[in-house]
Amino acid sequence: MTIKHIMVQLPEPCNPKSEAYKAGYKNICEIGKERIRRAGKKILEEHPELRGDLDVGFRVFKVDEPNVTETYYRPAEWDKTLLHALEDPVRPDRSDLDLFFGCVLDIGLPINLAYTRRRVCREHVYIYADGDMIGCFAREISPRLLIRLFELKPHCLVIRESSLSAGLMMYVDRYKEDISPHTEVRLL
Repeated sequence: MTIKHIMVQLPEPCNPKSEAYKAGYKNICEIGKERIRRAGKKILEEHPELRGDLDVGFRVFKVDEPNVTETYYRPAEWDKTLLHALEDPVRPDRSDLDLFFGCVLDIGLPINLAYTRRRVCREHVYIYADGDMIGCFAREISPRLLIRLFELKPHCLVIRESSLSAGLMMYVDRYKEDISPHTEVRLL
């Protein structure tokens, strides 16, 4: 049996005089997460036969600004300083996992599917739903890494545009056609 549930909670602060606040919970979201953890633990304690078969985990997402900065400017807004900002539009405070789940949502995949993280050519690669999407957000992608990513034959491959040298950018379509022609390539 699969139960899917979405809980939405504003990070409303706890009253500093409350027992929850004194116990270390600064907002209602933290209380909710702890209650879910305890419920999962209790279910597994009461039904040890389900251990290994029942996933009592959960994911927490936060509504925030997009992972990339705005790159549309009116001609009157352009100046020399914008060129440097456009080299890599990814916000500097974003983790690879932030980028990965942002891409999952952008592509339209369900957010409750399994993913793995593994190393390919010494870089972390995220594989979603057994290859529906692969994300590699390395700062620099080598030709060998790009080839290995295509050899995984994902439905969609997401990489940072800024991670590709000008020379390697010319080979993306060639590697795609030669190795995995059905892969959709998205540049972040």
